[in-house]
Amino acid sequence: MKLNKTNTIVAMLCASMLTAGCETNRGTGTLAGAGVGALMGQAIGGNTAGTLIGTGVGAAGGFVIGNEMDRRQTRDRRRQAAPANELQPLAGTTWTLTGVTPESARNFSAMVIDFRNDGVLVTTRTDMNGNVTTDEEYYRVVNNTLIVNDSDYIINGPFVFQQRTLTFVVGEITSRWTRVGG
Repeated sequence: MKLNKTNTIVAMLCASMLTAGCETNRGTGTLAGAGVGALMGQAIGGNTAGTLIGTGVGAAGGFVIGNEMDRRQTRDRRRQAAPANELQPLAGTTWTLTGVTPESARNFSAMVIDFRNDGVLVTTRTDMNGNVTTDEEYYRVVNNTLIVNDSDYIINGPFVFQQRTLTFVVGEITSRWTRVGG
């Protein structure tokens, strides 16, 4: 690669982006990927088009990697940050769904929820075809409100806990559960 004014400017911009950083890994990854991609595009193509293509591909790759790092760090922080008193009285209990009102809200044949002691809610669904899926979300309890969330949503509503029954209301949907473990 021959060094000219354009190459020098691109290299300086890339170096400054790599050291600047952002508040998130996603932002830093996007900048770093764009910088590395620009350098590689310039080295391979030797022209502006190659530099721009490399910048775009590098930014996209850096965004994906940084975003996944952010998600993992958020998940790990949530697992460590849930105080035990925000998990009671549901921590360590397992429930099976016994009813949904209105019945039209039920689009599966069975569901079991497991409130783990680390603030993770494991939901196992069996669909109408017998396929089983398992999801992990986070939960906490504030007074009589159950809060369930993941990185892109939050669901909360009042609940009533009576020995072996749990009733949870979210908007117009009421679910009734029977305790099976814990």
